[in-house]
Amino acid sequence: MNPKVDWYFEKDSQWQEEFNALRKIALSGLDEELKWGHPATL
Repeated sequence: MNPKVDWYFEKDSQWQEEFNALRKIALSGLDEELKWGHPATL
């Protein structure tokens, strides 16, 4: 996990738990970066 994008996933939202679950799945084989101010997987 890239600490530069942690702020995006720490925001209060009704989907916060789901976003964190999807983040873990996406990062199982990809790298995480910021692109245009939002998280992106590469």
